[in-house]
Amino acid sequence: MRILTFTGKGGVGKTSVSAATAVRLSELGHRTLVLSTDPAHSLSDSFNLALGAEPTKIKENLHAIEVNPYVDLKQNWQSVQKYYTRIFMAQGVSGVMADEMTILPGMEELFSLLRIKRYKTAGLYDALVLDTAPTGETLRLLSLPDTLSWGMKAVKNVNKYIMRPLSKPLSRMSDKIAYFIPPEDAIESVDQVFDELEDIREILTDNVKSTVRLVMNAEKMSIKETMRALTYLNLYGFKV
Repeated sequence: MRILTFTGKGGVGKTSVSAATAVRLSELGHRTLVLSTDPAHSLSDSFNLALGAEPTKIKENLHAIEVNPYVDLKQNWQSVQKYYTRIFMAQGVSGVMADEMTILPGMEELFSLLRIKRYKTAGLYDALVLDTAPTGETLRLLSLPDTLSWGMKAVKNVNKYIMRPLSKPLSRMSDKIAYFIPPEDAIESVDQVFDELEDIREILTDNVKSTVRLVMNAEKMSIKETMRALTYLNLYGFKV
């Protein structure tokens, strides 16, 4: 599966170029999915069709989706979130604050990236076109595998070396102690997310199959921002 990521300064036409590229790829016979990760989605406006959190068929060989980070967060992290919320609340943290504390910074965007791995593994598409947010947000998104790996590793190691080995002996001691033991589905969720996170970096920096396309207008501010983006993307190992 080829992955084409379009980014650039706000308002330069990223969505239009992404949509047009996806249409052209589908006309050439490639099974194509165009995916918007921009919080202010406008891909549905380009196609004049309501899009949701799952792929919608536009025409032959072409599907489109506007990801909802909260839907992805719920599907991938809910069991973990429930467990840690329970722990925080037991320590006197209010419900809303405890709920927020269970989410690592950038985690909502992370699950948008995990979709890339899953669509690639599924083999349903030949090309994935990413319509992303303006440059700064996209750089943050693409750097998430590196940024979040330490936090995910810490959570995974706690589960692997402390929680899981102690869960059975502690569960026999008392109900109060068992209350703090993470359920198996929470541990499995952490393992799955961490394993997929390690693969995402490799997929996005595969210079044969993955590229970043910078979209800009011929005006000073757009050119300057594009130059900075080119530098950052090269430092992260992305082919532009």
